[in-house]
Amino acid sequence: NTLIGNYAVGVGTTGSYTTAVGASALAKNIANFNTATGAYASLQNTTGALNCSFGAYAGENTTTGSYNNSFGYAALNDNITGVSNNVMGYFALGVSTDASYNVAIGYESLKSLKTGDYNTAVGHRTLDSQTSGGYQTALGAFALGMSTTTMSNTAIGYGSQLETIKGNYNTAVGNN
Repeated sequence: NTLIGNYAVGVGTTGSYTTAVGASALAKNIANFNTATGAYASLQNTTGALNCSFGAYAGENTTTGSYNNSFGYAALNDNITGVSNNVMGYFALGVSTDASYNVAIGYESLKSLKTGDYNTAVGHRTLDSQTSGGYQTALGAFALGMSTTTMSNTAIGYGSQLETIKGNYNTAVGNN
């Protein structure tokens, strides 16, 4: 184990192969193979294994979720049990509690998703209003940006399907 910072892996003493750099990074960790860099990164993690969190508050509330990668300030911040999420960007997938198998890349991508699986959001604020639903693909800034509970849509291009709020099974290619 490599531990640097006040309360880095503070009460967690049984985890192995762990790296924590930053105040309270992995403070409650008892699992193996976790890496957290940044103040409060993966702070609440207890039994989640094979997680990587880089950035202040990244993966902060993950407790049992495993195989998650979060990069950026508050990326995957509220995740509790979600698994296999790959997140990069400020507050990307930020309020998710148990969403799994999602990719969110970009400022606030999928920021409102609480539950929903197999979504891919790449670009500034893509799918940022989505609260539940799955099987969405949004590529391009603001793509499916107002979508809330839809599923199985594909939007490619700047603002593509921006105003789709409740439609399902749609495909759009091109700018808004």
